[in-house]
Amino acid sequence: AAAAAMMKQSGVMALAFAAICVAYAHWPGTNWSDVRRTLFGWTALVTGFSSVFVPSLIHGLLTAPLDYLDAVFHFRWVGASLWAYPMGYQALQFFLSFIVVLPALAVFFAGAAWGAILGSRNRFVWTWLMISLAGVSISGDYFAHYYIHAAPPLAILCADGIGRLWDRRRGPPFPLVTRLMAGLAGLSLGYMLFTFLPSSPEERLWRASPEPRYLLSRSMAAYLNTHTEPADRVYVAYSGADVVYPSNRMSAVKYLFFRPLFFTPGAYADLLELIADPDRRPKYVLLDRTPFNTPFKQDETEFRRRLEAGYIAETNFPAGFVMYRRVEGSPR
Repeated sequence: AAAAAMMKQSGVMALAFAAICVAYAHWPGTNWSDVRRTLFGWTALVTGFSSVFVPSLIHGLLTAPLDYLDAVFHFRWVGASLWAYPMGYQALQFFLSFIVVLPALAVFFAGAAWGAILGSRNRFVWTWLMISLAGVSISGDYFAHYYIHAAPPLAILCADGIGRLWDRRRGPPFPLVTRLMAGLAGLSLGYMLFTFLPSSPEERLWRASPEPRYLLSRSMAAYLNTHTEPADRVYVAYSGADVVYPSNRMSAVKYLFFRPLFFTPGAYADLLELIADPDRRPKYVLLDRTPFNTPFKQDETEFRRRLEAGYIAETNFPAGFVMYRRVEGSPR
């Protein structure tokens, strides 16, 4: 639970799930002995959680406190959470992402529902499913890959529902439900075969997290590789791991994600100095024409000013991305 909470805000639900499971072990307890066992279990759970989480918290605060607090707490709960956007936007995003995953998970949802109709009362797995969906709902973006939380309990409940349906067929027939389940299974399988499997790795990544550059990263990386020497440095502003690594070139900036770049003290100032230094600046810089929404908009403007002073726009890529090449001997 501690590891899950540190990796994703929805992982906090793992702690809630563990606490509920401890209570289930002695439910419905009516005497003091059962209550005492539940309290003892919760105490052990909190102790174990703290033994993993607290050392990580201390380490983060001692090494890069601003970056750590932003990545683990501030951004997770303010920048990408249920409370970050208006409820109308939240509802729309939740609906759209659910529509994306529904064809792939339709048979699982239907199987779980039919199992419930036929008497499935597995408290553990149903709680697991509800907690997983609650974890999905915490996020403010509702990317389709968040629903992976719900896939394991859904699969178990679906198997239980299909097993109950099969047993019931020996008694009263359910031909309509059987055909419906077969149709949904075909829909899920067909959706996976004809939508995800034939697509490229970039397209599959884009479907899970719709960042426009993911569809272009391979061509951008190939451009950098063919227009530079192995010793040349490049920079992809401001999150460029998906382009830098396939290009087989070193990044001139050690931060390959924008959050540590903006929140680590001195990191963005170092970037501005690097771009203006004739001896150290990278040969190529890839940048989105759209102004980046950062807490340091003046610094972002200064970065673009220095880039225009020392670089020339050499190639335009789709979705507004521009490849800048260093101009030798240009003024600061």
